[in-house]
Amino acid sequence: EFVKSQARSSPDLFQRSLLYKLVDGHPEKITADLIGYAAKEQDAFVLAKLEEIGVPYCKCGNLADLCAYTSGPGAELWARWLAKKQMNNFQQSLIYEYAKGKVENISTRHLSEAAQHNDPFALMILDQVTFYLAYRILHLSADLGLDKFIIGGGFALNAGGPYFNSLRKNLVKLYHSS
Repeated sequence: EFVKSQARSSPDLFQRSLLYKLVDGHPEKITADLIGYAAKEQDAFVLAKLEEIGVPYCKCGNLADLCAYTSGPGAELWARWLAKKQMNNFQQSLIYEYAKGKVENISTRHLSEAAQHNDPFALMILDQVTFYLAYRILHLSADLGLDKFIIGGGFALNAGGPYFNSLRKNLVKLYHSS
């Protein structure tokens, strides 16, 4: 609904977007699937609106799914969003130095390196992105009776200990609150 209302209130921006073409100029036809597709295609209007309300998206076009929160690209987008929202914390972080002071330069490599140096901002980001994975792991464990999980992926493995420490911390926190 937010994107629909923004399409109506900012018709000039909306008309220059891929989303406009996808819905033939009719905001009422906007769906989450079309927003996701437009995000995947890097539609500036859609990306700005998703960022404005803090909805993560996956580069595959899914909105607010597990990979949008916990994958490397998802963590990178989340770190950029948080850096804009918490500029003071970002500026005091090693990530700021690694990214040469530019939010758009933040990468998973910067996040991983800063976390390995116990950077508070980087560790906070890891805590947030691993929360959703911990939540899903507990659900799968309860639903299927699994007691072992294999975590893979370049970002998790490159971040190493800090990533897995954060994941364990979230698992314990969620387990004890359920």
